[in-house]
Amino acid sequence: MPRNSLLLGVAGAIFAESAVSKPPYVTLPSPMRRPAHRPLIIAHRGYWKEAPENTLAAVLAALEHPLDGVEIDVHCTADGVPIVMHDHEVDRTTDGHGLLAGLTLAQVRALRLRAGDGASFSNERVPTLEEVLTATRGRCLLCVEVKPAGIERAVLEIIRACRAEEWVWVWSFVNSVVRNFRELAPVIPGAYLSDRFATWPADRFLPEAVAIGARAVSLAWEDISPEVVAPCHDMGLEVYTLAPDEPESWDYARSSGIDALVTEDAPGVLAHWGV
Repeated sequence: MPRNSLLLGVAGAIFAESAVSKPPYVTLPSPMRRPAHRPLIIAHRGYWKEAPENTLAAVLAALEHPLDGVEIDVHCTADGVPIVMHDHEVDRTTDGHGLLAGLTLAQVRALRLRAGDGASFSNERVPTLEEVLTATRGRCLLCVEVKPAGIERAVLEIIRACRAEEWVWVWSFVNSVVRNFRELAPVIPGAYLSDRFATWPADRFLPEAVAIGARAVSLAWEDISPEVVAPCHDMGLEVYTLAPDEPESWDYARSSGIDALVTEDAPGVLAHWGV
């Protein structure tokens, strides 16, 4: 099981600072609140065992199950349209080549998405953020991971146009994205994502999360333990993690007190926990 001792020696300093600097958080909307008996269950990039990742089909496949939320990744096209794709380049997931930010929406729409085996191609096309928001409206929490900095206003415009502020959670590895959303739309909670404490230590990452107004942190699986989760809660931060697809890992994450489990096997988690 994963263990992390980084917080143990620095906890006092971190939490003394956070007690002074913690911003006044608004109450989380109901779709974002952890059930009393388990973490939220969130499908990573949709349910892409049945459809290509980050596609409308993958999102709709996830919604066939009684999960709590779906996570997607967002970039902008060259003409400023927020679209759903994980990578900065289109090579891995489509039949195209090059940087996504250099392509117009029409060019992105013309790409064919690779099927789950990575070799053949599907009939799915790259969806826009607006299309995914429309499909998920009123059905689940949508976790929107904003990949590059500088597209915050374009993403926020679509969220507001879809009236999705109460059921969207903005995530990012980029601190300026989380901070900007906090300033532009305080009602939309932000989550700051950690690569690993080994590369960005806890005694720097966690106070930074508080300082930029994050409402949650998503931590690497290797960094999850009760000794890490409890102090994060003391700082006013909810804790998420992407867990390996095995029941032992799901149960360990749950026993560690996390608030949301991000998974590529949401049906498996639901069945294992009897949801």
